Amino acid sequence: MTLLRGITWSHSRGYIPLIASSEAWHDLHPKMTIEWHRRSLWGFGEGPLEEVARDYALIVFDHPFTGRAVAQGLFLPVDKYLPSHHIAELANSAVGKSWESYSIGEHQYGLPVDAACQMAACRPDLFNAIGESIPRTWEEVIALAKRTGRVRCAFSPMSAMAMFHALCAAKGESPGHLGNTSYVERSAAEQSLNQLQELFLAVGPEMLEQSPVAILGTMACTQEVLYAPLLFGYSNYSRKGYAPHTVKFIPPPICEAGSGATLGGAGMAVSTFSRSRNIALEFAAWVAGRECQTSVYVFAGGQPANQYAWNNPLANRISEGFFQSMLPVINQAYLRPTYDGFTNFQSAAAKLIHHFLQENLSLEATLDAIDQLHSNSTATVWK
Repeated sequence: MTLLRGITWSHSRGYIPLIASSEAWHDLHPKMTIEWHRRSLWGFGEGPLEEVARDYALIVFDHPFTGRAVAQGLFLPVDKYLPSHHIAELANSAVGKSWESYSIGEHQYGLPVDAACQMAACRPDLFNAIGESIPRTWEEVIALAKRTGRVRCAFSPMSAMAMFHALCAAKGESPGHLGNTSYVERSAAEQSLNQLQELFLAVGPEMLEQSPVAILGTMACTQEVLYAPLLFGYSNYSRKGYAPHTVKFIPPPICEAGSGATLGGAGMAVSTFSRSRNIALEFAAWVAGRECQTSVYVFAGGQPANQYAWNNPLANRISEGFFQSMLPVINQAYLRPTYDGFTNFQSAAAKLIHHFLQENLSLEATLDAIDQLHSNSTATVWK
């Protein structure tokens, strides 16, 4: 009997599909068992990888960590182990830039199993009940927030950073990809921070520590929240029976010149420390493949990274059209950098934006500090 240990993130979207997939795999491979553990959303988005890679054969991770993992030799380059035709199939079927997000140089260090981007979330039934229209522009979002007090937005540091990225991307910018010391073009950055602050003042300071999952939970379980303009989409909340009320996800109200969304999701890596790497690679490739993604994975509450699952009529039927609605947005979503050092930069920059929103730091000082952090983090990248 071979026992593999895997770790993922602590939400039913990230955990239950892997349990279901592992049980299905075990049915056909009875000598192999996969035991899944969970870590917090903070651990997934900001926590260290070194100990995780030593303790687990399979690691579900956030793509900005790819560079760090490669620099520290934590993950196997899967393209060296899997057949080239299988790699090509997985690459060609991934939605948006999901495949690219786990690539460094010419090698692939993660297989996309989950995909997401930022969307707007709403309760159409509540809009109808009070005779309001769903906002289509940023200005309409601000007006709705002030008029009803029922707009919510997560302003925890990393959530604020993700919104900043999306607002910059909506202006045609690609933060962190300029190849120089500036993180993003200054006028676009200034406009984006001003938009963030405008929304923050409209929704209130109690949103400073809120997470997208907490807001979606409140929206799905109460009558308190009409609308959230910019958070990562979760198909679970669009499925009948998951919560008392279903949440509808629609394109965010900022898709102008650019994408207006930041790419999220999760990849599955195989640890270089695993003694059962061949078996782990075989399982990871199956979970990321079309067969599993369009059946066991999506129907167990997963949010696949495979475009065949996103175009699956049944998957859209059980999620009130979630995947069809998000597909055009995710296909244009902004990809964060993945160089070694970006995750530390992102965490520090997110705290600066948090301080700015609380008026503890001026706009100019915030952007100067972000540029300096970026310059320091890329000191060896751009040489």
